[in-house]
Amino acid sequence: MAVIGAGISGLACAQALVRSGCAVKLFEKSRGAGGRASTRRRDGWWVDHGAQYFTVRSARFAEQVATWERLGISAEWQGRIVTVRADGSRIPTSDVPRYVGVPGMSQLARELAADLNVTWQTRVDGIHPSQCGGWRLRAGIDDLGTFDGVVSSAPAPQTSTLLREVAPALADTCDTVDMLPCWAVLAVLPEPLDLGYEAAFIEGNPLVWIARDSSKPQRPQTPEVWVLHAGPTWSAEHIEDEACDVEQMLLGEFAALTERSELRPISVDAHRWRYARSLEPRTDGCIIDCDARLAVCGDWLAGDRIEGAFLSGLAAGEQLADLLVRG
Repeated sequence: MAVIGAGISGLACAQALVRSGCAVKLFEKSRGAGGRASTRRRDGWWVDHGAQYFTVRSARFAEQVATWERLGISAEWQGRIVTVRADGSRIPTSDVPRYVGVPGMSQLARELAADLNVTWQTRVDGIHPSQCGGWRLRAGIDDLGTFDGVVSSAPAPQTSTLLREVAPALADTCDTVDMLPCWAVLAVLPEPLDLGYEAAFIEGNPLVWIARDSSKPQRPQTPEVWVLHAGPTWSAEHIEDEACDVEQMLLGEFAALTERSELRPISVDAHRWRYARSLEPRTDGCIIDCDARLAVCGDWLAGDRIEGAFLSGLAAGEQLADLLVRG
């Protein structure tokens, strides 16, 4: 079996297949695992620039989180989190437990990928029927091999492109999903900001989330690192802007929000998540063409959270394993 994408969903799918005795090979376009559950590292500091935390609602995911906690790679984030309304007032958020990977969110994906066969920095751009049965994958001019089945955990638009010729019905389903972008700005500040909270949901502002990432468990306390997420409307309007322009605009919004005349970060960086989340997440869990042995999984199929990504990949892996066994 081939699994495309080494984010949480693709890794959970591969793990489920391997537990069932299937030989699995993953292909990931980046240098490391995690997808949107990623951590950016620089000299002396790091920051979760995608998914900020996760919650636990299901028994299956609770089991996985308990395993992560036993391994020491997950912990509860007990920082003060508020909602800042458009009039500047603050209200506390719900006290639902929020968890993070330690020392960064990407550690969760690294643990899931540790014993898997992953080919890194390989962008699959072609799926073709094999004369001997199954599917032949390609990356440019490179032949990646032939596989009994293929799972794509890439975002819906990218999965649609991959499957358009070989599984138009699956591609059509992907096309029904509107994926929203997010610009993220990462700022290292020379002095701490005493805001009375560690993170906030923001209303009536281009920014929708700000967080002192260094307040999370097992992060360096100095320098102080903040992550700023712009909302989908603003991000879409500025999706093709230069990163340096986005940095300045969102830093300006952050300064105004925190009532600072200006901010002079030691370091600042921006990351464009073109497919950050879906507008209306589906609840299918996963989608499988049993005859073709092609499947699709991802957080957009199970609630748009890290938990949804994990459960979607788990469902795809278990259902495909069952199909292969019966086949």
